[in-house]
Amino acid sequence: MSSTSRVAIAKSHTSPSTDTTLATVNQSSYGEDLLFRITIIESGDTQYLGIIENVSVETEVVRPARDMPLREVYPTLLTIRNLLSRRGGSPPSAVRNAPRPEANVYLASEVDLARFFPPRVSAPSAFLGRLRDTDYRLPLNSSILSFANTGILAGIGHGKSHLAAQLALQLHLAGRKVIIVDPTGEWPSLLQEQRDMSDKLGRRIAMTTLRYALDRDGLGSFVQRATDEFHSGKLTVIDASLLQHQESAEDKIRARCDLVYALQQRLMTEATQHYDRTKSTYAYNGCMFLEEAHEFIPSSPNFEIQKKLNVLFSISTKEYRKYGLGLVFIDQSLRGIHEDLQVQTYFLGTTATPGDLEFLRTRLGAHVADAVQRTRREGLTSSWVVYGLATPFPGIPWEIMSFGKVEEALDHSTVAGITNGSTDGETLGGLSVLGSSFAGESRSAQIPK
Repeated sequence: MSSTSRVAIAKSHTSPSTDTTLATVNQSSYGEDLLFRITIIESGDTQYLGIIENVSVETEVVRPARDMPLREVYPTLLTIRNLLSRRGGSPPSAVRNAPRPEANVYLASEVDLARFFPPRVSAPSAFLGRLRDTDYRLPLNSSILSFANTGILAGIGHGKSHLAAQLALQLHLAGRKVIIVDPTGEWPSLLQEQRDMSDKLGRRIAMTTLRYALDRDGLGSFVQRATDEFHSGKLTVIDASLLQHQESAEDKIRARCDLVYALQQRLMTEATQHYDRTKSTYAYNGCMFLEEAHEFIPSSPNFEIQKKLNVLFSISTKEYRKYGLGLVFIDQSLRGIHEDLQVQTYFLGTTATPGDLEFLRTRLGAHVADAVQRTRREGLTSSWVVYGLATPFPGIPWEIMSFGKVEEALDHSTVAGITNGSTDGETLGGLSVLGSSFAGESRSAQIPK
């Protein structure tokens, strides 16, 4: 979209630093919801990509003058964080000079975003939603989502499992080995609809469901069966609901924890052995999804096995990414799971309590918590804040609307040509500005551990 065919929402005013621009909102845009929107500032032959971090109403600005300070009142003032700049047809780069005053500010279009974050064939992408208020499908680095650690966190009814199922499906289609531990018993039916649609699109899903039954399977033999299916390339779901058993809720939790401890120990051992044989990083190519993660790695463990799992997953999240063993944690609250986990990418939806929001503010920052408060559920879709290393720019909260139907995601997934274990070691090192010369400079972003 050319600058002549779109309407500016604001004009740049001052730039306290190269990182920040203040802009005065045009009267025609007063009623728009502008917080956290992605912007383009056109200053001469340079474009600046930014995000609106604050919207101030009736702000008084003091400017220096020759005789005395000059006070000016602006009905609405935007604080824009400058992320990247792009001059003419050159690749994106770090911002070194602030935009000029009186430069036009636009909401970023799909074309703008594609210019700053062009797709790169060697960097496999997952697509889980459109950037808020646009048709732009946000490309997420599927290697980081798989081999690093991801948290999908939101209150009841926000669509956590729906989003997680789409992620599991895309990782499977991209050649990853995926195993899901499901204490709810809902995942088999959750995946079946997505599997049926995937088959219609010509992308067949090899899937198996194993039901854990205490009275039928010994723990060791069940774990062996599960890992055999996992290694065969099937999308493997472990139904650990134990609905057919009459044990107490506490006994069921302990039994599920025993299962997860044995399974994770097996996967960690195999991953290190595979590395010893091949001397190849990320080659194990496996990922575990842990639904209702607070049952297994709670912030306040009630059972000894939960304490052991906290230690085990703390080690795994910090030391096993290089072997190619990643984790996806699904839960209602960041506060509910063990704090000593190294999570690299977060999908965050509406929180359950004010205490959750304050905890989020403390752990990830006020700008992320503020963005999370805006998330909502609309029919089959939900809005999410995506934050971390798998995003095109890891230091900002991206707001996406999830896909309501699996075909919306699969139609735009770059799964073709990706083989088992084929990853870019540089990408996994934290470089997540796809296809951009700015990739190396994204290392400086402060990502919570």
